[in-house]
Amino acid sequence: EIEQVRATMPENIFRQEFLAEFIDEAGEVIPNVDACVVLPALEKERKKEKQYYAGIDLARVQDFTVVCVLDSEYRLVDFLRLRLINWDIQKNEIEAMLKKYDALSDCDSTGVGDPIVESLVMSGVSVRGFVFSATSKRALIQNLIFGFSNKQIKLPPIPELISELKALTYKQGPSGQLSYEAPAGMHDDCVMALALAYWSATRERWPGIFAL
Repeated sequence: EIEQVRATMPENIFRQEFLAEFIDEAGEVIPNVDACVVLPALEKERKKEKQYYAGIDLARVQDFTVVCVLDSEYRLVDFLRLRLINWDIQKNEIEAMLKKYDALSDCDSTGVGDPIVESLVMSGVSVRGFVFSATSKRALIQNLIFGFSNKQIKLPPIPELISELKALTYKQGPSGQLSYEAPAGMHDDCVMALALAYWSATRERWPGIFAL
């Protein structure tokens, strides 16, 4: 049972909670963030020989809509962050970015996101809805943790994204399951968009592993 828990928990958290080790960075859910900031800037250019993957986290009342685009080497090549803009304009900007890269995409389809996903599908982009629940969000973040643990993901220095990645926290429920969220007063929209893009990329490559 302990090994099963270990397989679903970030290594530093497992070592603190189950092995009683003192870990200086125990609060850091996503490891190696600084080590993965290796790109000088966003490329913002499509290369015909590459496949692209996008993740879209849609805004709620005070949050941001964020789009992250990864190439087939898990390099973040484009990034869009919008706030307090009506849905039609947001949808048009998202559609333009997805079509630019012909990206295979996963989009938050929870609540108000469902008609946005339907509209994007009708416009001809390759997008799938991702419904956030306690289980699906946990799987999404733990897949992202795997990407950072292995230093697969490569980022340019985007302050909002880096800040959110480093600030992400976890809670352990009565059943022992973890949940992930931004600290009070902060956002996790950039994290979710990146996680969705990485989910799209890894689920395409290994479709059986990430079935929910």
